[in-house]
Amino acid sequence: MKAIFKLFIFVVAFFYAETSFCLTIVTSNYPAFDIASHVVGDKAKVKVLLKPGTDAHRYEPSPKDLGAIEECDLFYYTGGENDEWIERLLNSTSKNINTLSMLDSITPLSESEAFSHTFEAHNHHHDEAFDEHVWTSLKNDIVLIDDFAKKISAIDPKNADFYKKNAHDYVNKFVALDIEFTALIKNSKRQVLVFADRFPFLYFVHDYGLDYYAAFSGCAEDTEASPKTVASLIKKVIELKTPYVLCQEFSTEKLAKTVALETNTEVLTFNACHNISKKQYQDKVELIELLRQNFESLKKALN
Repeated sequence: MKAIFKLFIFVVAFFYAETSFCLTIVTSNYPAFDIASHVVGDKAKVKVLLKPGTDAHRYEPSPKDLGAIEECDLFYYTGGENDEWIERLLNSTSKNINTLSMLDSITPLSESEAFSHTFEAHNHHHDEAFDEHVWTSLKNDIVLIDDFAKKISAIDPKNADFYKKNAHDYVNKFVALDIEFTALIKNSKRQVLVFADRFPFLYFVHDYGLDYYAAFSGCAEDTEASPKTVASLIKKVIELKTPYVLCQEFSTEKLAKTVALETNTEVLTFNACHNISKKQYQDKVELIELLRQNFESLKKALN
């Protein structure tokens, strides 16, 4: 009887150890959170540092955030100038933190490429800065998902097949939407977009060979347009005879509405996907859904 009881205790203890073990992944922003969540499923806990509805460019890590990074099994972040604090953390801590940077997975584009297409003078200094908004490209997202799956599989090889399947299933959605974007743009009347806002879409326009004009660069800190910029945007909309001006999510739309009013056009939202609202977070809105909304906006803007 004692032997049976001991066996029972052993089995219960073993089962508890197996089921209670759970990887912890910390992500810096919504796109990283979305990719990680889709790949790991129920095999890991995924935390996002950037609170829903807040501006990614103004994020400052709290002591609690720093502690979570030091204790996690994998920290997944964008990389680049806005994440310089991460490099300082990694260099100062004695912990051996597993990390994966999005910018290390793709060939980055120089932010300076967008300057000739923006009307407002760039208001802070960048020498060799790269555009950090890599997830706005569906082709990049495919690479990011695959690379994340490889990284987490190396950390947790027991569940590698599970991660690989999840990644494959999610990648297929991006491949399908990429094909739709390609066909849409190929058959559209226009090949140029006007953004009365920041422009964090350099990777997107590169994918499909689109031309564009914008008020500000993607990482511009000050988005109060000068009269000269407003006039330039109005002139460009009239010149191109485009029926829409675009702005990104969480924008005040003040500039876009001013330009639209002066040119008798309409305002469309184009998702940069830095972050989502509290309601979207509660509804578990996926990155692919937001990019699908961009497809619908683009269909109007180019036709």
